[in-house]
Amino acid sequence: MNSQNSGPADETPASDPKPSDDGAVLTDTAATNGTVGYGRPPIHTRFKPGQSGNPLGRRRVPTSVSIALSTALEERVSITQGKTRKSGSKARALLVSLVAKALQGDMKALASVVKIGVKVGNIKPAPVIRRGGVLTMPPSFWKLSPREQAIEIEKAAARRDANLARRLGYRNVPGTNY
Repeated sequence: MNSQNSGPADETPASDPKPSDDGAVLTDTAATNGTVGYGRPPIHTRFKPGQSGNPLGRRRVPTSVSIALSTALEERVSITQGKTRKSGSKARALLVSLVAKALQGDMKALASVVKIGVKVGNIKPAPVIRRGGVLTMPPSFWKLSPREQAIEIEKAAARRDANLARRLGYRNVPGTNY
């Protein structure tokens, strides 16, 4: 359909022309007389005024594992300790049961409690005690003055201690730079 009028000038449309989605100019009669085409679905399939085109809404995006875990740990449960019953989060219930297992002698539970306590900051790691050992020094070490040798020995021992603390899982140990 050509959008320009090529007919005689005495023909005028019944109302003002309206552009459609595909750029064609339609009159009110063409828009309502059932003309079907690109951008003009049949009248009986068109959305009614006020009706949504997607009644079920947008698809739910799956949540990440961290969000799902934090949501699950925030749920409320009742905790029974002895004869008392308290309400708390699932995270609190897990920690209470972990501490109870650690007190019964479960070494894995004890290690987990200590690791969580150090990470959170409730348990301070024991100071690293230097107990001798072997430090391997480069050949250039022997060309240094005694004062510079002492400084290099301190640096090497600090590196050794930091590596030991890192292997044990400690964080923010004084004297380390990680």
